Amino acid sequence: MSMKDIRNKRTNSNNGIIKEGMEKLSTGELVGTTVTITDVDVINTSNGRCGVLIFKEHPNKFYFAGAVLTDLCEDIINDDSALEDVRANGLCIAIFNKTSPKTHRRYTTFDFA
Repeated sequence: MSMKDIRNKRTNSNNGIIKEGMEKLSTGELVGTTVTITDVDVINTSNGRCGVLIFKEHPNKFYFAGAVLTDLCEDIINDDSALEDVRANGLCIAIFNKTSPKTHRRYTTFDFA
């Protein structure tokens, strides 16, 4: 099996957005920033579905999304015109403020910019 086949299998698509040579982007690199989503995908992992984001500001990196951004990725992927719009024009979001509610489980939030 070639790397392309492995990547396509992992991303559950024929044109996965994680390209050879790309690096994983950490949440810490994004805290308090505004970024523009230019591509999305959703992959299956042992922990369930996970969104994958590419940002205009970090074109050689990919970001594994948490639950809320994975839901956003799925919404975009399930609407052909939304996916085309994101790829053509981008979707600007202000992101990644670490939050710790009463449950003490930390998570990351975002808002549309």
